[in-house]
Formats: sequence, C-alpha cells, structure tokens
Amino acid sequence: MTEEKKESKYLKHIQDLTYFYIKKRYKKHCKKNNLDFIPKDDLYPLVEKLFVDEKKKYKKYIFDSLKEDFGTINEEEVEQIFEDMQEDSEFICKRITEIIDEHQKEKGYYKSK
Repeated sequence: MTEEKKESKYLKHIQDLTYFYIKKRYKKHCKKNNLDFIPKDDLYPLVEKLFVDEKKKYKKYIFDSLKEDFGTINEEEVEQIFEDMQEDSEFICKRITEIIDEHQKEKGYYKSK
C-alpha cells in the first residue's frame, strides 16, 4: 500500500472518529444535564469545547483508537493530520454542529426556523 493511500485511510478514519467522539460526548452532555436536545445556538460552543478546548482528551482518543484499529501507525503522519484539522477547527466545528442539529430536527426535538 502506498503512503498516499495509507494517509487517505488515516484521514477518513480520523474524520469518522472525530464525529463519533463529538457525538458520544454530546449525548453524554445531554444525559448528564437531563436534556433531550441542545438548541443550535448553544450547540456550537459545546462542539468547540470538545474539539478545541479539550484537545488533549480528543487527541488521546484519536491516537488510542487508531492504534487499536490499525496496530502500528505512523505517528508523525497522524500528528500532521491532527494538526491540520485543528487549524481548520472553526470549519470542522461548524460542520459537526450542522450534522448534530440536523439529527435533532430529524428526531423531532424542534422545528427549523
């Protein structure tokens, strides 16, 4: 397998893990605070907190998951992908917020404005 293909596999996997991690923490937040949903205006700050402010927890989760899923990983390569994602954190947080908000609408928690 070429390095380019392996990097692409890491990238997609990291993207999937990122969404899974944020969604899991979102659900935990809702349960802990006895909420059915989080209003969209409050959702972005939560996503940003989980992805940016709690970067160490998120990063550990990503690295541990990749090692579990792939065995040996190229840590420098993964670190570079991780850093690139952190540089694009505003876009990523907005995108994850949109996905979770759409999920909340589909579940009927509230209607679109």
